[in-house]
Amino acid sequence: MKNVLSRMPCLVLCCYALLSMAVGTAVAREIPKPLPHHPGNIFLEGEDVVVPLPDKTAGIWKLYNYEDQILAEIRPQGDKAICGRLPIGFYRLHPDGRQTNEWVSVGVLAVLKSPTPAFSPIGADTAAAWFYAPEKIPDVASICALAGLNWVRDRLSWAEMEPEKGKLIAESRYDKSARAMHGAGLRVLQVNHISPRWANARQRRFPEDLRDAYEFYKAMAARWRGLVDAFEPWNEADIVQFGGHTGAEIAALQKAAYLGLKAGHHGVIGCQNVFATRRPDQLRDFFENEPWPYFDTFNLHHYDPLDRYPELYSEFRAVSAGRPLWVTEFSIPVKWSGDEKLKELADADLREQSERLVKSFAASLYEGVEAAFYFILGHYVEGRTQFGIIRPDLTPRPAFLSLAAVGRLLADAKAAGRIQTTDENMRAYLFRAKPDGKERLVLVGWVNQGEGVLSLPAKPLVVFDHIGREQKIPSGELKLGKAPVFAIFDIATAFAVKPPPSPQPFLPARQPSGVVLQPLIPWEKMALERSAYRISSQQEETLEIAVYAFEPWPLNSQKAPASVNIKVHAPPGWVVKAPSACSFQTGTRQKLQIVVDCRQGKAGLDETLKIATDSGEVLSLRLMPSPPRFSITNSVLLKGAARPENWNVQVSDNGQYNLQPEQDGVMIEAAPTGADKWVYPRYRIGDGERPKASHVGLAFNLLWLEGDGQFRGMFEEENGATYVGDLIVAPEKGKQVATAVLFENARFGSGWSPPDSNKQLDLPSIRAVKIGANTKDAKLKFRVTDLRWVSW
Repeated sequence: MKNVLSRMPCLVLCCYALLSMAVGTAVAREIPKPLPHHPGNIFLEGEDVVVPLPDKTAGIWKLYNYEDQILAEIRPQGDKAICGRLPIGFYRLHPDGRQTNEWVSVGVLAVLKSPTPAFSPIGADTAAAWFYAPEKIPDVASICALAGLNWVRDRLSWAEMEPEKGKLIAESRYDKSARAMHGAGLRVLQVNHISPRWANARQRRFPEDLRDAYEFYKAMAARWRGLVDAFEPWNEADIVQFGGHTGAEIAALQKAAYLGLKAGHHGVIGCQNVFATRRPDQLRDFFENEPWPYFDTFNLHHYDPLDRYPELYSEFRAVSAGRPLWVTEFSIPVKWSGDEKLKELADADLREQSERLVKSFAASLYEGVEAAFYFILGHYVEGRTQFGIIRPDLTPRPAFLSLAAVGRLLADAKAAGRIQTTDENMRAYLFRAKPDGKERLVLVGWVNQGEGVLSLPAKPLVVFDHIGREQKIPSGELKLGKAPVFAIFDIATAFAVKPPPSPQPFLPARQPSGVVLQPLIPWEKMALERSAYRISSQQEETLEIAVYAFEPWPLNSQKAPASVNIKVHAPPGWVVKAPSACSFQTGTRQKLQIVVDCRQGKAGLDETLKIATDSGEVLSLRLMPSPPRFSITNSVLLKGAARPENWNVQVSDNGQYNLQPEQDGVMIEAAPTGADKWVYPRYRIGDGERPKASHVGLAFNLLWLEGDGQFRGMFEEENGATYVGDLIVAPEKGKQVATAVLFENARFGSGWSPPDSNKQLDLPSIRAVKIGANTKDAKLKFRVTDLRWVSW
C-alpha cells in the first residue's frame, strides 16, 4: 500500500487518510472473553466444558473428537454433560444407542494472546439482524470475537427502515445489531438490496429517483456514525435476483449513494455496490462510466472452485481502478443430506467444508484481498446447499473451528507469495501475518490429492492443522495431505516464492462535482447479458436520462455548478440530437431527451453512446440495435435443421417430448421431470455446415409458446465439450423474435460438460448445437426456425 500511496495526488491521499482513520477508529479492543453462559457451546482452552443437553432421559452420552474417536462416556448431571477441560478442537456428544443425527457439538478455541488487529482481513457474513432475535445477537457477536474476526457483514432493509419517504423508524433490529457487534469490538459492514415500494414499485430495482438513495445513505451514515464502519449501497445488483441492472445503472446508483454516505459521515467507508458475477460486458460498462471517484473499496463475490480464482480476480482487478479488493461473500459450498428438517451435512461433508474454508481464505488472500467475509456464519440453506458453519442453536460445525484458526493464525495477513514447487498437485501460500500478535511468516499448504512433501528452508516454529490444533514440528520437510495445515516461521526465513498478483494501477480520483447522470430507459428494453439497452434499428428512438445536482464531495471546497455543458459522442454514422447544456440548482433532478437514429451507422451487436459534461461526469450507454443487423450475404443457412431426423431432444430425467417439423425448423413440446428441469433439442450439423472463421455466432427465430424458462444456446465440440451462452435478444412469450448466441459469449459448461483440454470453443470442432431452456415448469413448448451462422 505504501508504494501505491506515494503516487497519489493530494486529494486522494486525504481520502485514503480518511479510509485509514475509519479502519482505525474501532472501539479500543481488548482480548475477548467468553460470556458466562457460553453461547453455542464455544469454550476457550483451559475452561471446564459444561454442555447443556436437550434430553434428560438419554442416559449415557458418548464424547467424540473431530476424527470420530470416542473419548469418554458421560453420565449427565441433571441436564448437563460435564466434560472437563478439553484441548483445542471440535467435539460431539451422541446419546448412546440413539440415531447419529441427534448430536450436540462443542468447540474449544485457542485463547487469543493479543487483540485482533484493526487491519486484519478476516471476516464473516453473519446477516445477524435477519437471522437472530435482538437478544441473541450479543451471543453471535461474542463467538465471532472469540474466533478472532475483525469484520462482520450484516443485512439492512431500506424498505423496513424508511416505510414512508423521509420518515425513518426510531429504533430497529438493525440498530440493535450494530450496537451489539460494535460493542464486541467488531468492525461492521452493512448492505441493502431492496427499494421501498414508494421509491420503486419494482422493489428489487434501484429507486427511480436517485435523490432517495442519496438521502437514505446520508441519514444512515450519520445515524450509525461510530457503529457501522462501511456500507455496500446494494447487494449483487448485477443479477436478476437483486434487480438485474446494467453497468451504467450500477455506476449511477454508486455515485449518488457514495455522495450521500460522505455527506452523512465523511469517515465512513463507501464500498462499491458489490458484483455477484463477472460478465465482461457488465464490468466493462460499469468501468466506462468512470465510477472510481465514488468508491473506497471494490467489492466482489464468488463461489467458484479454487482453480478459477486467478482468472476471476484478474477480471475484477482490471476494473477496480486500483482500489482495495474486498470479497464480501465467498465459499466453496457443500450439500446437505439426510433428515429434511435438520438439513445437516454428512460427516464427510462436515470435514470437507472445514477444509475448503481454509483453502478459500488462503487462495483469496493471495490474490490481494484486503477484507474477506466468509459466507456464511449461520445455518442457511439454498436448495440442497448448506452454507452455514454454525447450527441454528449457534453450536459449531467443524468449519467454525477452521474460521477461528484463520482468524488467529492469519491475523493481519498480507500475501507474500506462493511457494514454488514442481508438484502441480501442491498448493502452498505464504503470508506475512501476526499470529498471537507476533509478526511471522505463515505458510498455508495442502495437496489436491493423495500426499506430498514440501521441502523447507528452516524448521517451523509451530505447526497447526486446519482446525487450529498444534501438530508435531517437522525438521526439513512438511508432509501435506488434502487437509490444509498452517506452519509458522520466523519473519526472516527465506522462501523461494512466486509473488502475488500486482494491484491494478491506481486511477487518480478527480473531485466529484456533485453532478450525476442516470439512464431512465425502461427495464423492458434491457439486454442484461450484454449490459445494454435495445433500440430500434429501423427508426429513430428517443432515450431519456436524468441529471442530478447533489452536494459535491465533502472535502471539495468548490460549490456545485449551476449549469453544465453536454457533449455526446456517438458511433460513426449515428445521428444524435441532444441538449447542449443543462442548468439546475443543488438538490434538483432534470430529465433530458436524446434522440438516436442508428440506421445509417456502424453495424454491430451493440455500440457505445457516451454523454459527457464539462464538470467531468460521464454516462456511457451500450445500445443494441434490434432486430440485429447481421450480414445476410455472409450467413450460412443450416438447411438440415428443417428435418426432424437430424434433431435429438434431450429432456431432464428422460421426460417425454414431441417434435414436429416446421418450415426451416422444428416445434418442440416437452415434459421435463426431476428437481432440475431442462429441455435442450440438439441438432447435429451436417457436412459443409460448420461455421467459418468470419462467423460470430448462431442466429435463429424463436417462438416461445408455453411454460417459463431461461433460454440459452449451446455449442458442442467433437470431444463432447459444451459451451453455453445467453441469447442476445430475450424471447417474449407468444411473439417470434430474431435472436442469436454469440461465440464470444459462450462459456465452458463447468461441472457438467465433458472436459476440454484447451478450455476454448474451437469453431472447426463444432459438431452440434442446442437451443432450449432450464425451467421449473412441467411443460415447455417453443419453435426454432431459420438457424444460420452469421457475421456482422
